[in-house]
Amino acid sequence: MNKQEFISMIRKSLGDMRSEDVNDIIYDYEEHFNIGMQEGQSEEEIAVKLGNPTSIARQYRADYMVKQAEQHKSTANMLRAVLAIIGLGFFNIIIVLGPFMALVACLLALFAASLSIVVAGMGVLIGIILHPVLSSTISIPGFLLGSTQMIAAGLLGAVGIISFGLLLLIGTYYLSRLFYNLTIKYLRLNVSIVSSKEV
Repeated sequence: MNKQEFISMIRKSLGDMRSEDVNDIIYDYEEHFNIGMQEGQSEEEIAVKLGNPTSIARQYRADYMVKQAEQHKSTANMLRAVLAIIGLGFFNIIIVLGPFMALVACLLALFAASLSIVVAGMGVLIGIILHPVLSSTISIPGFLLGSTQMIAAGLLGAVGIISFGLLLLIGTYYLSRLFYNLTIKYLRLNVSIVSSKEV
């Protein structure tokens, strides 16, 4: 493959990156070709030494996506970064996707559990507040009506359940932020390992 084909393949594979970054990468590879041709090498020999342009572009894209996820924290950027890393090789499906999906599932389960606890506490609280209305309209046995102390204990219990759910929700939020930052470091490590293997 000649210089034009090589550069064209890299440019096409980097299509969704910022044009300034793409131009910097293209400039570097044009310099590789210029230096190689000054040393008497043909364009085809230089292209072979540089490697597969699609693989090169995947590495640049993966690094770019990880940087985007690091600078602009969002779920969408994190997913793009994970998908770009997976694109570096089949082995990354196991190394990156497996742990990522397991940890996301754990975080979602914690969010669901904390929200469920809050909703359950609200249900108990509403039930206790509506107790006088319900007891006058529905025939409730006397032993279920309870004393004032039991109602007060029920209110305290409901507030405790809601508080526990909210604390768990806040803790899960901070845990998800920690997970995000650790995932970025893990993806960056993965990119550096793949890059060092290619060299």
